[in-house]
Amino acid sequence: MAIKPVIAPHLPAHHGSAVKPAVVAKNAFTRLYAANQSDDLAKRPGYPAPGHPMKLAGGATLEDLGLKKLPHGSAAAKAVAKVIREGVDGDQDAFKLKVGGKTFLVVGVFPEDAARDQIWIWDAKGQHQVAYAEPNEETGKLHWK
Repeated sequence: MAIKPVIAPHLPAHHGSAVKPAVVAKNAFTRLYAANQSDDLAKRPGYPAPGHPMKLAGGATLEDLGLKKLPHGSAAAKAVAKVIREGVDGDQDAFKLKVGGKTFLVVGVFPEDAARDQIWIWDAKGQHQVAYAEPNEETGKLHWK
């Protein structure tokens, strides 16, 4: 008696092991942040200027939004206002990060002392925190919490 080969059923193109947009968003911003910490100033890509979106790793796109365009009264706006009230010097900015069909708000606080940088990733309305990062004190690389 011959053994019949077992034919595996067709697997869908998108299944549970697909990378989640939030993971792509964290990875893409981490790579951009790391590039902007380069000792060679000429190799620092910077961050996008208004009206000039920047392509990031994983097919993500980062656009400058500016703090004034954060949703008024949102948790994202309140988090930045709290840091500013605490007297953190340096730059603050907000970005729109698109990964596939998903949009996130990224808010960054960049004091003169880079070890005190803070990055938040929020949902598109700025109400639900998706991720938070600070640089590792020893390595300087972003550590997501």
